[in-house]
Amino acid sequence: MSAAGCQVLSKKTLERKAKRYKQTIRSASRKYGVSEDLIKAVISVESCFKRKTRGAAGEKGLMQLMPATARRFNVRRGYNPWGNVHGATRYLSYLFKRYRGDTRRAVAAYNAGEGNVRPGKRKGRTHKKVNVNKSRKAKKATQKQRLKNKQAQGPRSFLVKRGHTVYEVMRRTSVPVKKIIQLNRLKAPFHVQIGQRLQLR
Repeated sequence: MSAAGCQVLSKKTLERKAKRYKQTIRSASRKYGVSEDLIKAVISVESCFKRKTRGAAGEKGLMQLMPATARRFNVRRGYNPWGNVHGATRYLSYLFKRYRGDTRRAVAAYNAGEGNVRPGKRKGRTHKKVNVNKSRKAKKATQKQRLKNKQAQGPRSFLVKRGHTVYEVMRRTSVPVKKIIQLNRLKAPFHVQIGQRLQLR
């Protein structure tokens, strides 16, 4: 049911994905009194805005409606974005009333089932991935992704040792010879000195 890949995406990217369903989300939000941000948060966790997503238990669509819940709220076509979002938002609205406006319990019940989250007493776990404010987990995931991106760019510099040439530096760092020459303003015949630190980006 989760769409872990969505958790490391930037807010800008998520908003771009959500734009396709802007009218549907806005309509459901106004009709059932559930904030647009919460609807988008649930969609990002449940399906990452992929309308044809299907879960192992038969849950379908953008908000991963379970078959029984779809029947309960008269959603006949689970993959249809309008029906799926309106049915799921209507369910969220019902859960807010059941749990007296407690967002955490309402979202937990949406994910784990009403039988696991009692009003006034939390029996099950909350849906930790849904970000009503920005969760620590999501922040850590974003930081990890940034670190991975930095590592993917490779080292910033290279220390020249005995026997190294520009071509050896290229072989060890995968940075093109032309780029090494330009970044370090090397002049022909492009010799490098032991102890010299070459800039790579």
